Amino acid sequence: MEARTKIIIAEDEELFSKGMALLLKEDGRFDITHIVKDGYQLLEVLKNDANLPDLVLLDIHMAEEKMDGAKAAAIIKKEYKNIKILVLTKYDEPEYVKTLIRLGVDGYILKKYTHEELIVAIDTVLQPQKRLYFPPDIWEVFIQEEKKPEKQDTVKFTKREIQIIQEVCAGNRTPQIASALFISIDAVEKHRSNIFAKLGIKNVVDLVKYAIYNNMCKPGKN
Repeated sequence: MEARTKIIIAEDEELFSKGMALLLKEDGRFDITHIVKDGYQLLEVLKNDANLPDLVLLDIHMAEEKMDGAKAAAIIKKEYKNIKILVLTKYDEPEYVKTLIRLGVDGYILKKYTHEELIVAIDTVLQPQKRLYFPPDIWEVFIQEEKKPEKQDTVKFTKREIQIIQEVCAGNRTPQIASALFISIDAVEKHRSNIFAKLGIKNVVDLVKYAIYNNMCKPGKN
């Protein structure tokens, strides 16, 4: 029997968190190990429970005096690198999106979304390709903001490098990229190494975050 995905819900609205827990349990693939109300409780659970979760569903705006979600996310991404974070929030301002990308979260979904859309978001961020999830309308708000001239990217890429970045954003691996662009696997790896060198990064997750922040991914391909 396949192991179920372990999830912690960090949310200070009790009715919302319990309702979400019930819906996820009905799916049959998820095990809600804890429900906590603030960032402090969340970090205490992670510190004291040897059975770490695969995913945290994290409300950013919890009680600030007991550590809000943003501060907790920053600590988790530093100390527990294998735990995925899917943010739950009421807010869709571009600055929120950019802040969360900088924190390293794996996805962002508004609380108004349906149960089915939440499942899609969870499945996306848990994929082994380390994909990120941002809903299409969040993308539209973010992209329009990033189109302003004063926020254009300063790093120069070749046409081929841009194609590689877009393929990576789509979640494609090296053999798929090579096939799609009609080039060799060695060529893909060389272009990717050049991109990493230009950006001073070391992995695909950082590349996708950079691409999202600089409006280089195609909507719906993150």
